[in-house]
Amino acid sequence: TYTFSTFAQYKALMSSMGYEVYEKNDVVYIKRDGAVQVKINFAEISDRFQRVSVDDKRRRQLWAMLRKYRDVSSDRRELQDAVKRKLGIDLVFFGRSDNPYGYMIVDHANKTVYNGAWVLSIKSLLDFSTPEEKLARIDAFIDRLLEDNPTIDTWAINKKLFRSNAYIRRGVIYCGGITRPLKDFMASTILRNDKIRRIESFHPGSASERDLLCRIYKVNTPELVRLTPSRDNGYHDAVNNLNLLFDDDSITNLRAAIRSSGFHIRHEGDEWFAIDFSSKTIINLSEAGFDTRKLEYRRFEKLRRRQSTEKPRDKTTGRGIRGMRDAASGRGENREWEVGYRGDYNRIDDENSIKM
Repeated sequence: TYTFSTFAQYKALMSSMGYEVYEKNDVVYIKRDGAVQVKINFAEISDRFQRVSVDDKRRRQLWAMLRKYRDVSSDRRELQDAVKRKLGIDLVFFGRSDNPYGYMIVDHANKTVYNGAWVLSIKSLLDFSTPEEKLARIDAFIDRLLEDNPTIDTWAINKKLFRSNAYIRRGVIYCGGITRPLKDFMASTILRNDKIRRIESFHPGSASERDLLCRIYKVNTPELVRLTPSRDNGYHDAVNNLNLLFDDDSITNLRAAIRSSGFHIRHEGDEWFAIDFSSKTIINLSEAGFDTRKLEYRRFEKLRRRQSTEKPRDKTTGRGIRGMRDAASGRGENREWEVGYRGDYNRIDDENSIKM
């Protein structure tokens, strides 16, 4: 009633049931208690071979269970006993008793024999180090990764740590229920690399765009950030949408309209930038050919517009528009807060107003 695909798997199945099996001259000998119990032609067994495969769900289950009981076992024998008793699984090893080269998994629940390497390498299966020893090895492993690739980030490191049942987050190693902080220089390097990957997700196409993002994310090594040689469709769509806003003469507050479309405006020296943190898009408006003069604020524009629409004073009655009072009195119509001026407009769209 069991499924197996090779003679080695058949031998593992019989071994899990207390039998010793070997083949000679196309005859299979089955022994128990030192005596041959029966002889079978090899062809009779090979006719029973069926293709064996383990689905992803079962593989993940076996992988997790083997690692779980390995971490609470002190040696191979204890591990075999634990999975046999708890899970109904036999682990049958091949090779020297002190240095096996492989193993089979006899899954009695599903009546199937698997090659152990399909689930977990024998090196990982027989790794009975203490959690502290594993953390020390992982720490050294991460150090080597950083030496080989100084810009490797958290995601790439965790991808390599997956098979060790470990991961890092915010400068801390997690493994087998215990934690250990990374060395400060390693944690700061990985944090910097995470920021670099975040900057690169904006696909900056010019040095000015890259340098601005580095200032926003506080990265002082812009030379490590890779520029994107070509613009994607998302960039071109964003440029087209901004063109529609710039060309719309009915818009009285262009900055407000741009912010409503999801962009933040930054003014750096002679250059203007639009940044969408949701879609990870940055546009150097000056380099893209936009008329950035439309973004400049005119302090008294509102006042002039209001004066042009007001009725002239009636000279005979003296009634009409109230005369402007001296600004020094604090009550004149040219007070800055009355004409829309709130302070230094060059600071409106700087990093202090961008929510990260």
